[in-house]
Amino acid sequence: MVFHTGPEPWRTNRELAEVIVGPEQFQAFATKWQPLFWNLAEQSPHALLNSAGEWLNALAVVRAEQEETETFLAVFAEVLLRLGLLSSSERIR
Repeated sequence: MVFHTGPEPWRTNRELAEVIVGPEQFQAFATKWQPLFWNLAEQSPHALLNSAGEWLNALAVVRAEQEETETFLAVFAEVLLRLGLLSSSERIR
């Protein structure tokens, strides 16, 4: 699985063999696996905030980086609130 967090969706190198460089003779031994790609750029901050789990909620902050300042601050505040609620049930976090 490829977890891509860049601002644009991953559009190149869809097979593992495409990222292996070296002599052409080695290409015969390269696996033809097609990993599952999960592009953060294809998720909206709103969808991430509505997802189950704190990890996806926190990724809403990363996804909102390029949004207007007000939108980013609202997403950031919401994520901080949700993460703060964990302190009572999960002291390690």
